[in-house]
Amino acid sequence: MTSRKSPLDQITLDTRPLTVRVEEALRKYLENFSAGEKLPSEMELAQMMGVSRATLREALRVFEERGWIVSRHGVGTFATSIKPLMESGLEVLESLDAMAAREGLTCGMDHLTIDVQPADASMAANLFIPVEEPTVVVTRRRLLEGAVLAYMYDVIPAALIDLEDFKEKFSGSVLDYMGESFSNSPLRSKIMLQAVPASSKVASQMEIPEGTSLLLLEEQVFSEDNRVVDYSYNFYLTSRFRFQILRRKG
Repeated sequence: MTSRKSPLDQITLDTRPLTVRVEEALRKYLENFSAGEKLPSEMELAQMMGVSRATLREALRVFEERGWIVSRHGVGTFATSIKPLMESGLEVLESLDAMAAREGLTCGMDHLTIDVQPADASMAANLFIPVEEPTVVVTRRRLLEGAVLAYMYDVIPAALIDLEDFKEKFSGSVLDYMGESFSNSPLRSKIMLQAVPASSKVASQMEIPEGTSLLLLEEQVFSEDNRVVDYSYNFYLTSRFRFQILRRKG
């Protein structure tokens, strides 16, 4: 069997929370395994990482939920194929397609719907428009290698776009469409990021178990004249994304 470097060094020299360190080290360790290859026992892995079996079990539980490993009772734990992990800082206003392109990847799209709907109270408040004003609501799934990455929901003031042009040219990213079609391009955004369990509706759309952990990115996009041109909430699979935030001392 090929000699594999212990993940212990990656954990002990890191000051982040232990669970984060263990998950990252274990993920890198798993990259050395082929799909279907058996992992060391739980006790061996815990010893290799210098952590308790309880801490390791939690990491293994998360990995099994993400589909990175498969546990067979009485037999052992086996690696599956780890799909590409997309990483991005949130300091730059960019689309999922731009993020993927940096990694040499191309995102697909399916289940696209484009509808005109009157703004309800929540939509109106987030877009700073009157209730009942027409909006264009865009929903779709984003795919990579045929697998679902995210479920996206955007609301745009209908007065801002030519609906027929939008339907003809839209390729997955509202942000990219606006950047190419608007004279007053999107300039900045306000984001709220939180972990949420998949609701029955979102789980059905993404074809995942209800309650699966997702990253919800809720965003208001502002144009150069400080107008909200898009409000969205996008659900990302935690197994495929990692967002970073650069912080500086105030």
